[in-house]
Amino acid sequence: DEDDDMAADAAELRTRFDDARAFERILRHGGIVVVKVFLHVSAQEQERRLRERMDDPAMTWKISANDWRARRSWDRYMEAYETTVNATATAEAPWAVIPADLQWFHNLAVAELLVERLTDYREAWLTARQRIGEEKRDEARQEMDDGEEGESTD
Repeated sequence: DEDDDMAADAAELRTRFDDARAFERILRHGGIVVVKVFLHVSAQEQERRLRERMDDPAMTWKISANDWRARRSWDRYMEAYETTVNATATAEAPWAVIPADLQWFHNLAVAELLVERLTDYREAWLTARQRIGEEKRDEARQEMDDGEEGESTD
């Protein structure tokens, strides 16, 4: 029955969304900074890129008939992306939806986003790097000293 299939699909989606949020929680508990970016390419730009790939012999390996079939479902894909972004966005790990028609722009926007999201961690990371460096230097110095003491003086 179609209603049963739709209910099963909705339950599966809820499970997948819950799993994604749980995975991100595990990452955060492990000290990972989660930054999620959706690079949104417009339908017009996607078509331009597909046509360019078809016309460029060095890029034809990137194209398939499925690309054109999928374009016919553009609106459904956009709805699915929107549902996924909304269902998996959290206060700790929000999504950044960035227009991606222009590569220079999306590169700049992602770089700015990373600076914004990571700046608060800078001092702690620098302190940790210095501490680890000092520990490694002390270990290396001890190994060097142990090696010099063990060398024969024949």
